[in-house]
Amino acid sequence: MKAGAGFRRAWRPGVLAAWVVTALCAAQNEGPEAPRLGAAAEAESGTMGNWPEARAALRFDFGTAASPVQNGYTKVSKNTAYSPKTGYGWGAALGREQVGSHSGVAEWGGAAGSTGVLDRDRGFGSGRNPGHSDLERDFVGSIVVYLKDCDGVADTFIADIPNGAYRVYCLFGDGQYGSGPFDLCFQGKVMDRAIRFQGSFSYREYPVIVETEKLIVTFVTRNSWAINAMLVVPTELKK
Repeated sequence: MKAGAGFRRAWRPGVLAAWVVTALCAAQNEGPEAPRLGAAAEAESGTMGNWPEARAALRFDFGTAASPVQNGYTKVSKNTAYSPKTGYGWGAALGREQVGSHSGVAEWGGAAGSTGVLDRDRGFGSGRNPGHSDLERDFVGSIVVYLKDCDGVADTFIADIPNGAYRVYCLFGDGQYGSGPFDLCFQGKVMDRAIRFQGSFSYREYPVIVETEKLIVTFVTRNSWAINAMLVVPTELKK
């Protein structure tokens, strides 16, 4: 598979989840592995105070088409498909195995977009976290139970960016409900496993090396996943 093409794949019950996670991520990039995190605590920045907006080369706010966008961020909804013109979006359904259709989507605010992912805006004053910011109030994600005859999904987000070393900061969460566990891959390598949250938010950061002029982020789950925001911060660009 061409590096950076991206895909969303669903698989039927009975497939070994650990093998599938490794195979799906590895299929996207056969380049050198990015630095691995030594422990789960290293990945999590924990608070908004460690959110380096000013140094970010790319800032993405994930949510619905109608929900507010944080100042200085680029909106990404369920319908934001990757194209060379925009340089970011959800990977095309290359190699997708169509298994059934989404159901019960009222909870997620509508049917899945053309990319296969879903989005939701919780608004302000909802759930256990009444003080939502424009980043925290909404998200893009997927939930396997809404896919008939499906035991898991892998969804890929792509962003064009110069080759080099980066720190990628992610905000995961949902002020009302839980999500996960899900695994997170960068450039085809698993960088974080079994991420989960329940009515709360998690700020995490990851070291990533880009060698294909594309940042490739894949969410793999047999349950559900959700992302609210992402920052891409250069640390050392290659000449």
